Amino acid sequence: MKQDRILRECLRISREKNLAHPLRSKGWKYIHWSFIIQDEKIISVGMNRDAAIEVILPGRKDGRKIHAEQDAVRRARNTLQLSKHWYMVNVRLNKKGLMRNSAPCSRCRSISEWLGMDRIIFTINEGWATWLNPYEHRRKK
Repeated sequence: MKQDRILRECLRISREKNLAHPLRSKGWKYIHWSFIIQDEKIISVGMNRDAAIEVILPGRKDGRKIHAEQDAVRRARNTLQLSKHWYMVNVRLNKKGLMRNSAPCSRCRSISEWLGMDRIIFTINEGWATWLNPYEHRRKK
């Protein structure tokens, strides 16, 4: 039942952040949110956004995007303990706050496998689905 509480909390946070997010005014239809969960606590929240190419070349944008999963992992780098079990929750909502498909892309799944994540729980139009890491059983306990 702890997982149900976590999913409700991720959905609540996503709805709060989603409604008035500045990317809405830039024409983004959907914003993905990714939450990293360890010890049944949210330790990181990431979102899809423009890549920070401006750090290298000020004033330049090249259209690249950072995926929410990548952003969440980057933000958790100082708190995430890779030797312990952890998982990710992905949420995507439309403008009305209804759940939409937030399945991770193949690149984000590969990063998750490599880092040893247990699973990714993600929204679909009808509720929730889960992707299990096929390599998780290889991790040292």
